[in-house]
Amino acid sequence: MNNVCFYIFFSILTFNFSCSDNGWDKLKYEEMISKCLSKGVTEEKCECVTKIFIGDFSYEEYVRMNNESITLESNPQIYNRLDLHISSSIEKCDINF
Repeated sequence: MNNVCFYIFFSILTFNFSCSDNGWDKLKYEEMISKCLSKGVTEEKCECVTKIFIGDFSYEEYVRMNNESITLESNPQIYNRLDLHISSSIEKCDINF
């Protein structure tokens, strides 16, 4: 039963990733995973955080985050979503400090 549930969950996740990519494609996804792995993070955690991130933000927003400083003053909407994303990822991906 657990294998069936996992398969259904994985199929839905894969379908959602391929149909509503928000500008993300497989290459961009793999680049995110690669950057994460280069920081010494485990593959499991990198995949978890990346999947949540690409579900929360478009690729355009990601580029924007890399090209400008996102602060509460400069872009409160993205800043607040990023803050929620970080909190959610810590919990969902079981990240310990």
